[in-house]
Amino acid sequence: LKTARLFECACLVGADPEPGGGESAALVAFGREIGLAFQLLDDVLDVAGPPERTGKARGTDLLDGTVTLPLIWARERDPELRRLDLRALDAAGAEAACDRIAATGALDEVRADARGRVETAKRALRAAPLDEDRRGLLTLAGVAVLTAAWALAPYGANAATIDPIARDISAAPLRLPPALFSSMASCLPNLPARYQPA
Repeated sequence: LKTARLFECACLVGADPEPGGGESAALVAFGREIGLAFQLLDDVLDVAGPPERTGKARGTDLLDGTVTLPLIWARERDPELRRLDLRALDAAGAEAACDRIAATGALDEVRADARGRVETAKRALRAAPLDEDRRGLLTLAGVAVLTAAWALAPYGANAATIDPIARDISAAPLRLPPALFSSMASCLPNLPARYQPA
């Protein structure tokens, strides 16, 4: 939940302080849901992401003793995972646990949960009384989810499946910092034309 709170705060920094305007509540909802989606995708990457793309070994959260949603849901399906003692794991054990977690189908459910949270965030932002420029800037918060999702490309993600994260929030082109644009363009096949370097 720390990530969600961080996103909430970032979204509220530029909010209209006028009480009763509806803007603050919408921005809190947007930030919370985008932050949770980001965290969920990061948790999926810990289990499934290839180290050469994520920069960390699979199962790092498990080795740190962190219980994530993929593990929680996988434990409901796999009795062996219920008996898993995170304190006793080594690197090989973490890899094996990641394989077991993936085999339960929990990762697909966590991805679906993240997509649902993105949809909730989009609805909150569409309802906010914001001008198009501010709406476009907040869309960049959705791009934070894209930066987590880019590493899923080997697992069936591509620009066509990821673009809906930002679609419908803003009709304006998304002008991204050059380094982020370059990274997305190199990792995601067929990046839509709406993504442009700033």
